[in-house]
Amino acid sequence: MNYWITTHWPPRADNSKREPSGVWLPDGRQQAGVQLHADDPVLIYESRSGRTELREKADGSTYAVKSVRGKEGIVAVTRALEGIHRNPDTTVTRYVDGTEICWCWQAATELLSSNGFVQRAELNRVLGYKPSYNLRGFGDRKSGLKRISKEEYETLVAIFKRRAGRSDLVTRALRKKHSPRVRGTGGESPEHKHLKERVAADPSAVLGEAGLRTVKVESSFPTGDRADIVLEDSLGRIIGVEIELRVGDLDLPGVLQALKYRAMLELTHEQKHGQGRAFLVAHSISPGIRDLCTQYRVECFVVS
Repeated sequence: MNYWITTHWPPRADNSKREPSGVWLPDGRQQAGVQLHADDPVLIYESRSGRTELREKADGSTYAVKSVRGKEGIVAVTRALEGIHRNPDTTVTRYVDGTEICWCWQAATELLSSNGFVQRAELNRVLGYKPSYNLRGFGDRKSGLKRISKEEYETLVAIFKRRAGRSDLVTRALRKKHSPRVRGTGGESPEHKHLKERVAADPSAVLGEAGLRTVKVESSFPTGDRADIVLEDSLGRIIGVEIELRVGDLDLPGVLQALKYRAMLELTHEQKHGQGRAFLVAHSISPGIRDLCTQYRVECFVVS
């Protein structure tokens, strides 16, 4: 496995909401990505500015499209879905400064997390560059793509995971006293408690995913809800865990609880919507519920 950093110009002003993804190399510099393979981790760095693009209207006239102001740091952790290949349908992009670039060498990536950030100065420190280096001409063959060591990658991900401090509003809201959620008059069964404690004690071993860390057991929300377990994965993504014993085809509460916990944890931990995770853990889960979970991004784990 190889580890990479690729640079992106900021999004265009007419598409500023898009999430960063993909590796793009100009024609003639494709050799920089020869060793990029599927499943390779790729960090995406967003520059402060980008060239203004020149576009053509249907009547033949042209207009300029500027980039928004970039974040000047690592903005995403992604995973390559393929190796570098030539896209024959790519056309030349023209810029107002008179330059033209054909970004025909491409590799799709899967966005894993954009919850964190690494400032340019921190990136330069880790890679051994001068603090003032602005990353112009960065990468192998000045392509914008650079292979880095595993140690450098892990150091940058560790920095990326350090999220910014909470806003005052969220901090005050979480300090407010709320009544805990009541599970029912019968309380928690010994079997449910045993499974919950087993997962919380060693989530990586029990669930089979390296890097899982228990944040809290029985985590209460202002709504009165209470998540069985809150975990964090190796990229710092928050995870709401619902513990059930046996889940049949008509048993929706566990799925609904997991979905609810994910959404609420994203807000209370100030992570971007859609990047949290939801786990449903039980001794048995029916095929129908498994299919439903797949549709709604709830990850199922059967623990004997």
